[in-house]
Amino acid sequence: MSDNRAPGRGKDGKTYKDGNTDEDGGYVVGRAKPPVSTRFAANDGRKRGRRASGATNLATDWQKELAEHVTSSENGRKVRISKRRAVIKRTVERAISGNDRASEMVMRYGERDQQAKPGVAQSDQDLIDAYLRDRAATLSLDPELFGDPAPVESPSPSDVEGSAEESPDEY
Repeated sequence: MSDNRAPGRGKDGKTYKDGNTDEDGGYVVGRAKPPVSTRFAANDGRKRGRRASGATNLATDWQKELAEHVTSSENGRKVRISKRRAVIKRTVERAISGNDRASEMVMRYGERDQQAKPGVAQSDQDLIDAYLRDRAATLSLDPELFGDPAPVESPSPSDVEGSAEESPDEY
């Protein structure tokens, strides 16, 4: 052993239990050394540790499956489309033919699509319009250039001259 302990003794100097000493003076059973009878046998087939590499969850399986392509017939010619697209087409066809459940699903997704249109919220648009009106007034531009037909109050010449008189030219 690397430290100068007597064989069969721990760091605290106490002896190991009877029968728990190796030939080199170390212990047989203890920390990181379970009893031989309870140790795991090599390749015993039991699952231990982490998830196997390459194993996927349900969401990943759905994504892979729906991303695969199938051959479909549209207007008499064969077209390769994703399974996701094929399911959507089939659902819309069933809705058109009168299937209530398919109709409900198509309407639900149609409403969600209408609500999720990309664009600028009205409050943001109001801020943008106010900025553009202010900027047009500062640059003495016609507000119609920015799509705003409302007249913009521009500063009067007396306001501009008055502010120049108040600030001293000399420092």
